Amino acid sequence: AGDVSRWARERFTSANAALWMTADPGDVPLPLLPSSPAPVPPAVAIPGVVLPAWTEGVRDAVCLTFLGGERPATVAAMAILRTRILDDLRRRNGLVYTVDSDVSRVGDDVHVTVTVPCPHEHAETVCHALLDALERLAGEPPAAEEIADALDRWRRMYDDPANRPGLLHEA
Repeated sequence: AGDVSRWARERFTSANAALWMTADPGDVPLPLLPSSPAPVPPAVAIPGVVLPAWTEGVRDAVCLTFLGGERPATVAAMAILRTRILDDLRRRNGLVYTVDSDVSRVGDDVHVTVTVPCPHEHAETVCHALLDALERLAGEPPAAEEIADALDRWRRMYDDPANRPGLLHEA
């Protein structure tokens, strides 16, 4: 109980808390201590794990995750990375159907996740292709055409009123 209380005092504060309710709280007081956001805990090395690492999941997929910098630039880079991976693994090699990606804020950084669902027997090939695509993106800036294509896709998506409710979390 002491550990939970200590954690609550440090972490469950006005700058760090989110509360979802299914009904109006009425007059129930929800006092939270004022504070600044708690820092992101440092990464902890897992003994015996050599990165990149893998784990069994509920579906067969290769997943890459990392912390990045400026959010708009990272979102744009991930859109271009996703297109490059799809071109390589789907259109050229027929190994995958889709590439999922997500970019979420974590303090001043962004947490990037790229997931490529694939059959287990293609996981090693997909993993190498994903890492190669990421290294190419770091070493070769996107071409003007790639940037224009990404901007065009975004404009079409944001201009469609049917997409707006699902995009509110990006605001």
